[in-house]
Amino acid sequence: MEPNINNMNNVGSHQQDVYNNNNGDGSSSSSTSTSTTPINNSGSKASSATTEEDYILSIDVGTTNIRAIIFDKQLNIIAKSIENIPLIIDQNRPGARLAWVLENIEEARVAAKEKNMLFGTIDTWLLWNLTGGKAHCTDYSNISTTSLYDPYEMKFNSVIQYLFNIPQHIMPKVCDTAFHYGDTLPELFGRAIPITAMAGDQQSAMFGQCCFKTGDTKVTIGTGCFVDINTGRQARASRTGMYPLIGWKIKDDIAYLMEGKGMAAGTAVDWACQFGMFEHVAQTSGLASSVPHSQGVVFVPAFTGLAPPQNDPTARGLLIGMTPSTKREHVVRALLEALGYRAKEIIDGLVLDNHTTISKIVADGGVCQNDFVMQFSADMVGRPIDRADQHEMTAAGACMLAGLGHGLWKTKEELIPLRKTSRLFESRMNKDNRKKLFRRWQRAVQRSMHWASSEDVHGDNDDGFGQDSDLDTSTSQHSSTGSYNGVLNSASTSSISSLDNENKK
Repeated sequence: MEPNINNMNNVGSHQQDVYNNNNGDGSSSSSTSTSTTPINNSGSKASSATTEEDYILSIDVGTTNIRAIIFDKQLNIIAKSIENIPLIIDQNRPGARLAWVLENIEEARVAAKEKNMLFGTIDTWLLWNLTGGKAHCTDYSNISTTSLYDPYEMKFNSVIQYLFNIPQHIMPKVCDTAFHYGDTLPELFGRAIPITAMAGDQQSAMFGQCCFKTGDTKVTIGTGCFVDINTGRQARASRTGMYPLIGWKIKDDIAYLMEGKGMAAGTAVDWACQFGMFEHVAQTSGLASSVPHSQGVVFVPAFTGLAPPQNDPTARGLLIGMTPSTKREHVVRALLEALGYRAKEIIDGLVLDNHTTISKIVADGGVCQNDFVMQFSADMVGRPIDRADQHEMTAAGACMLAGLGHGLWKTKEELIPLRKTSRLFESRMNKDNRKKLFRRWQRAVQRSMHWASSEDVHGDNDDGFGQDSDLDTSTSQHSSTGSYNGVLNSASTSSISSLDNENKK
């Protein structure tokens, strides 16, 4: 029997879809992984000498799509989903969004009061549908991203719930990251498959990178720019606007992370491509490397504001420093350099918090496959950056967690040899030049700040331009003030669902 993941497109089709994914800004999404029992796979392309082998199906819910990937025990990819499933993007935090829904939508308020509504992150929705409504759960890593859960006391924040009238009974059960959550419906994959792990997006990638020790640091540059550092067995507070997360919890083993994010990374590159600056993203590294410097041009990708350390939602994108001699190559180089500057800002913020010393820096994400971005980031940070060989790191981390939950591996130490290095980027820039370039970046950032009014940020002002006739109506329905248009729009990674009568608990 060959692993079949084509049925993933039908998951949840029996139920009204009222769950929307998060993350226009790249904030934490979730990844769910299921672990199979041994199945006959003689017709697959696995390199195993036997006809039976364990495979792990990892469902990666990213910023803009869902991918289903099957791994073997050596983390080789056996099969992938045929096509991406586009998700509606929303930029708000789950806790605030849920509070808005309960305050402004009568149907939701009544459903919650009558115990006919459930809340959860996107993994909760996947689990609910994969199990046919038998499991309403999440894990510690996902729930810690919602602002409804206190990572310091390891319990739901009763103060937040009281202030915003959020009932506890709609919350999912919180379980270990590697845990037997239930089994999939047999009709989905031809047999029931145990679901043995769920993890948040960046936490899963952190686990896949084998960042198991205090001080291990991961840079992910994809749609957004994330930096996570393992702070050990204790949640830490930040002076620069970073936020503590639960990395994973497996029985008595718990790891906390401190995370900082950049608002735009890959989205800025895509914007430039659509703008006609280049025909394909793959061209950018060559264009940027074809000139020795940006000739003073700086690009600040603050399309939706600036995250820590500036924490300015009114900042907007800025391209500055152009002269009549500025070429396309200079602008492309400035665009890619911005990603390295953002990584440096976040890492500097983590260092300033002084909770732990950075022991190593590893990297993953689609934009990290760009050699110029990686080299410039290493130059700016002043440390070597180890780029992973595995491109699907979030899915790989969920796969590892599922394997641990299913018993394919007994300890985390068994996983370390599976993590391979693609290339190690050493810092080659001298300290004086690094300081000079970074000071120029900081000047540009200051000029980009405090541009939009509060009305612009909250969508209450058209800024004199009126309505854009080219605006996608699906986007306009998901403004920061929220809406109700036949479905409930969830926040960030949150999801809200009315229970089917037959599944009502």
